[in-house]
Amino acid sequence: MKKKKIIQNHTNSDTSDKKQKGLTGRQLEIISIIQSTRTYEAAIKKAGISRGTFYNLIRNESFKAELARQRKEITDHALNILKDACTEAVEELRNLIKDESASIRLRASLGVIDYTVKIKEVEDFAERLGKLEELIKKQKK
Repeated sequence: MKKKKIIQNHTNSDTSDKKQKGLTGRQLEIISIIQSTRTYEAAIKKAGISRGTFYNLIRNESFKAELARQRKEITDHALNILKDACTEAVEELRNLIKDESASIRLRASLGVIDYTVKIKEVEDFAERLGKLEELIKKQKK
């Protein structure tokens, strides 16, 4: 239910710009159907189109670009919701570290340590990836 709400909020935007990119109202409708189904097979069935038509649409550059744009928009929105919830979760973990039960304190502490290590790993990876990208750019010049 929440997935559909997120999708509806982000796919019902003004379509005039999209139509200028060569997409028809039906193509935009099919993009919305793709966003609201779990598989391409389900999207094909729900849209009432043939598999060939569907895959022709997926290969269309304008269609593909709009589908990617909408997916990114939905993902960005969902991540922002998760970020907000993450702040609350961290506070809850901090409170649990002070719980009377030793097992709850231990699990909360291990959770904090585990997430801290994961964050550090991601930061290190991002830094290394950035350096590699810079080296590649320099080699191309």
